[in-house]
Amino acid sequence: MVERVSPTTWRFEDGWQQALKDLGERGDIIKRMHHALEGRGADHRIFQPEPGAAAEGIVKQKGLHDELRGDAYVILQTARMEAIYVRLDATTAATIKEGAAVRLACQAQPWVTGIDRAIQREATANSGIYNPTAHLRKLGDMPVAIEGRWVQPKDVIEANQRRLERLARHNLVEKLPEGTWRVPPNLVDTLHSREQTHPRLRIVVDGPGPELDRTRKRGPPFER
Repeated sequence: MVERVSPTTWRFEDGWQQALKDLGERGDIIKRMHHALEGRGADHRIFQPEPGAAAEGIVKQKGLHDELRGDAYVILQTARMEAIYVRLDATTAATIKEGAAVRLACQAQPWVTGIDRAIQREATANSGIYNPTAHLRKLGDMPVAIEGRWVQPKDVIEANQRRLERLARHNLVEKLPEGTWRVPPNLVDTLHSREQTHPRLRIVVDGPGPELDRTRKRGPPFER
């Protein structure tokens, strides 16, 4: 990260600040894993999300990984006494309890949602501009049937705007000063293409695997 070029001069590589941050974060993660295993020596690794990846074990500890984002973590102890650190979204972490046997699997998630199709449809009918106020007037006062449930019109518009905010962070739509949104006519096609070029991965609770079940029946290796 740093190269000395003279007795009084140092050259910093591009990205050195992020590299230092990553090293510090990794150090914090390792400390958490040692604490979770009560100081006992064990192999440890950080779970890397990729299609088809999975990890299973006993949940030895769970906590908050990132206070600003609200991301959580769990530390699993496997049947081979390996510690695995897994980052999770808060909703998934809330379904997991310490001491439980779980299998966590990484699954690809679609970029396109029903909301995206509705937004593009409304924008196309309005020369490429999505107008939340006009859309609310169009929906009227009666609940709208969406994916088998009834939703109030104002809740539909709020969900649409939350989705537009997320799309704007990826530079896929543009927010205009008057509170409307410029939506490209090929939004849905662009999102479909991103499923190949920028896959979205989510870690889900998949239940304990057979290897873990067999280990638990043999005795208490996770409780030593």
